[in-house]
Amino acid sequence: ALRYALENEAYANACINALVRFALMKRTEYAKDVYSTIYRIISIIEDRYDDPHLKVSDLMRASGYAEDYIRSKFLKVTKMSPVKFLNHVRIKNAGDMLLSTELSINEIAQKCGFLDMAYFSKTFKSNLGMSPRKYKTESKS
Repeated sequence: ALRYALENEAYANACINALVRFALMKRTEYAKDVYSTIYRIISIIEDRYDDPHLKVSDLMRASGYAEDYIRSKFLKVTKMSPVKFLNHVRIKNAGDMLLSTELSINEIAQKCGFLDMAYFSKTFKSNLGMSPRKYKTESKS
């Protein structure tokens, strides 16, 4: 086959083109796997945001990819680090609960996966620009 390829330029070009197409196809399949993994992680975070023991580092390790690699792909897709994304989902849900329930701020924090009230308040303020109490009172008025 090698001798024929050396003597027949069209055959050699066809072999090279087939090899390149095969490599690109495999790379595309690999990329699809990475992105489906990212979307699976996003789905887990959205489903389990209320679990105070949910650790995105565990999700990254369980992905089957190197942590730094999957973290960088996650950042590319969401424009946020995995921890920031988890906090974003928790705070969004906390904001919704503040407006739609009569639960206390402490109860809402716990239902959204925060065990530390100070961290909840700090994270809420950094995400929404005001404290949970102010958000609740200003949104209702």
